[in-house]
Amino acid sequence: TDKNQGPAISDKPAYQDACKSHLKDTETYTELELEEKIQVCTEAINTLKELVKKFKEDSDVVHFLTTFIKNYDVPSFYIIWKIHKNPIASRPIVSSCKWITTAASSLIAEFLNIYLNYFESVLLDTNKALEFLETEKVPTLCVLFTLDAVSLYTNIPIKGQRSTVEAMKKTV
Repeated sequence: TDKNQGPAISDKPAYQDACKSHLKDTETYTELELEEKIQVCTEAINTLKELVKKFKEDSDVVHFLTTFIKNYDVPSFYIIWKIHKNPIASRPIVSSCKWITTAASSLIAEFLNIYLNYFESVLLDTNKALEFLETEKVPTLCVLFTLDAVSLYTNIPIKGQRSTVEAMKKTV
């Protein structure tokens, strides 16, 4: 379940209906024909090969980055139940634990996590927020608010990401 609230049991038709409800959102999900799937895999492999060229001097990094280049699983869609909601809702998940670019994503995440320490306003989870509120004095005129993401996309547009990271590096 969402928020790690333990296991949930659901009948198969309800689960399938919830999946179909998410998948009919054509702004987020698109069903691919076999040729399109092959093209996506080919593009991912070619992009990864280009990235690997930049690390050719470091065989450990090259080995890590190419972990799934020949033995990968296509990401799979499923849902988890949000039992803390009334009525109960579902959260879509696209699992890509063994996708072509999984190792590269891990490497990039490690790199970007270094910069989180430079931003005082980043609270990584609810416990960090509670800890902050218990230990810090909040000014009287301060307004605290929270946000909830409606949808977390599995695709982040690549255009502009390099400049965003470069700008972030300059600020810290």
